[in-house]
Amino acid sequence: MLAPLLLAAGRSDDTDFALTALRAEDARIATVAYRIAVANRDLCPLKSPWFGAVVHELRQYAPRYRPAVTRVFDLGPGPALAAVVPGGAADRAGAQVGDRITAINGIRVDATPPGKGEKANYSGVERVLARLANASRVGPVAVTVERAGTPVTYDLVPDRGCRSQVQLETSDTLNAGADGTMISIGLEAAAAAQNDDELAISIAHEMAHNILAHRDRLDRAGVERDAKVRNPQDALEIRKTEDEADLLGLYLVAQAGYDIDVAPPYWERLSGAGDATHAGGTERRAMTQRIVDEIKASRARGEPLTPPIAIPQP
Repeated sequence: MLAPLLLAAGRSDDTDFALTALRAEDARIATVAYRIAVANRDLCPLKSPWFGAVVHELRQYAPRYRPAVTRVFDLGPGPALAAVVPGGAADRAGAQVGDRITAINGIRVDATPPGKGEKANYSGVERVLARLANASRVGPVAVTVERAGTPVTYDLVPDRGCRSQVQLETSDTLNAGADGTMISIGLEAAAAAQNDDELAISIAHEMAHNILAHRDRLDRAGVERDAKVRNPQDALEIRKTEDEADLLGLYLVAQAGYDIDVAPPYWERLSGAGDATHAGGTERRAMTQRIVDEIKASRARGEPLTPPIAIPQP
């Protein structure tokens, strides 16, 4: 697994391998999420621009890894493209991995290096993504990059998709999570998905949480989400959101063209004994198999894939 390897890396070649594998997983997650979000845009009342690229910046890495990151990715103090989704908006515009973003619509992008010992944070990446999103509201975005020492400018026209952002968390956890707009996939969670179809199941489940505004719903109900010991009513409310995310998530996966038949055994493998807030493996397999059967029956009848659940309207 990548996180333990990165943490234990004592030699430069170990670190280089871990970082390269990390970027490959980032690209994989970005590609699957992009496909799901764009394929389901007509279902989602809240949409956001999807650029089809992963932006990274030196300060998002822990200080001890910054020298290796600079070497492995030829990453300077400013933002650059770590991955480009095949066929996505950035790919169509001519973007390439390694492009250093220097200006957006002619306005320079900050390239201040992280301070000595500055803790890892995503502030630089978040600023760039916010500028791209704001600029895209009025038309194509002119992105100027430095490529092999030469300035290149291309017009980026993002696709519209369900409102969410996706990030790979460099933590050794099986968990994935959603906070309303952001989807975080842990390294172990990504590695647990044996192929892109299984990864799509995990990402779509979290995207469904965002689409259904589950965090807001639980907050309004005063549900304590983080307590280790929950009262039965709180547990029941959380369980409802998990079951709903399984339901809608499978429709998202089907609409994006991934294989929904992998879902029942995947959830059985990952769910274990379950608890008050999540179905156990055997129950979850049976529940998701019923959803898979319903989707396949709808397809056989030539019906549109309309999920049997209300989507909150803004």
